[in-house]
Amino acid sequence: MTAQASTCASATGSAAQDVWGLPRQHRDREGLLAGLRKLGVRGLSKTATSDELDASTAALVGRQFLLGRGNMLGGKSGILIPAVT
Repeated sequence: MTAQASTCASATGSAAQDVWGLPRQHRDREGLLAGLRKLGVRGLSKTATSDELDASTAALVGRQFLLGRGNMLGGKSGILIPAVT
């Protein structure tokens, strides 16, 4: 993807959930779902699995990064997290 001028990054959902004050999926799946919806994620059903919620979190982190609201921990080859404000 990098050869095609695409940006590639590894996102960590758990760090993003901490930054955004969201519960972890194993502790409160419904709370995580509600938090993601509050952040603007659409299309998740009430029965979304923990894996789907984590994937949605990572996708939201990537979107925030593309909008200039993300940070790379460890430089260009690090892990992507949302900007802490």
